Amino acid sequence: MGLAAALARQAGVDLRKVGALRLIAFADAQPFLDACLVDAVRVIGVEGFFLKGDRAEPDMRAIADFSGLTDSAESISEARTFINAAGRPGMLFDFTLSKELARS
Repeated sequence: MGLAAALARQAGVDLRKVGALRLIAFADAQPFLDACLVDAVRVIGVEGFFLKGDRAEPDMRAIADFSGLTDSAESISEARTFINAAGRPGMLFDFTLSKELARS
């Protein structure tokens, strides 16, 4: 089980697999980030997608890079702000995460 799947399970939210993507629904993003905070997982980036049939179509206005942040709590806070600003109902998010480099 990958890190995103383990965090989704811990948060009690669904993880949708589309190709190599592991997607979390907009409505589930905050509980997912709560689980990241508990486990001190750093959010490196977030990308928003909409499903079109059986494929995920990226929303080019919903991409954020937090790779310059080394503090896990700060990266999660920035991810929350980004999702609140860019997210819309029906959107799903792919999170790039790092447990190895996480610091609280």
